Amino acid sequence: MKARNGSAVLWLLVIGLVAFVIFNVFSKADVFKGFKLIHKVATNVTTGGVPVTSEGGGVSVNEPKPIPPLNVSPSDLSPLYKKVRIGSVTAPSPFPGTGGQFTLFADYSLKDAVDVTGWTVIGNKGGTVSVPQAISDYNPNMYSQIRSDIMLDPGGIVYVYGSESALNNNIRLNKCTGYLNERYNMNPILPNECPLINDSQITLLSGQCQNYLRSLSACVTPKAGELNLIGSGFEEACRVLINTQNQGSCYNNHRLDAGFFEKEWRAWNGNSLPFDMSHDRLILRDKNGLVVDEYTY
Repeated sequence: MKARNGSAVLWLLVIGLVAFVIFNVFSKADVFKGFKLIHKVATNVTTGGVPVTSEGGGVSVNEPKPIPPLNVSPSDLSPLYKKVRIGSVTAPSPFPGTGGQFTLFADYSLKDAVDVTGWTVIGNKGGTVSVPQAISDYNPNMYSQIRSDIMLDPGGIVYVYGSESALNNNIRLNKCTGYLNERYNMNPILPNECPLINDSQITLLSGQCQNYLRSLSACVTPKAGELNLIGSGFEEACRVLINTQNQGSCYNNHRLDAGFFEKEWRAWNGNSLPFDMSHDRLILRDKNGLVVDEYTY
């Protein structure tokens, strides 16, 4: 019995020694390197080639560090770097009414609105334009309007023009601001996107009245002279509805509608933009002077 136990122990020692030798030989072989290479390729495919680190039992993707513009250090970059961009630029020219323009666009990836009032766009020669305040809720029924900071929602845009405002104010567009084109020489013209009369409102009116109401363009107030000429036979209900086709009634009837306020703002600098007429490099800085974006033309 003791001889058999001794033989068993001896065989176990031999098997262990052989396994140790095989492991050390093959661990240096190309086959193991091949396994490591396959694992590395699979990792790059699943993460898009972005380095990953394991934290708290999960895998987190490390965002690449932003590349700052020329002559700008990483410490001078805003937390909103490339999240708000100079979307387009029209250079100023010496001709009247062509003082240039630029836009600021808020990225759709933002979770909250961004206050851009007080931000600056600076050219190579130091010419600077500051983003002003504007009327966020333009109420045509109020003589005095309240100005506030321009808040760009995700996907929002502000146009800044190198000219004076015919309105003498900067505004956020809404579904009724197109009526301002009638009262002011707006440059550029505001979008005419006022709500049209709904068919359900006119089905019980006379055919003559319906024809006239359907002929009205968006954001156009019927003229008194026109009504006197063709509308003498209109019923009272028709005249009441016609009298609602103006900016004040549009605002009162639709202000609480979903989507009434647009994501678009219009601002006027008052003077031609102080940028080069041919080529320039524009730097957008936030209120703290940190760089948000760069644009060259």
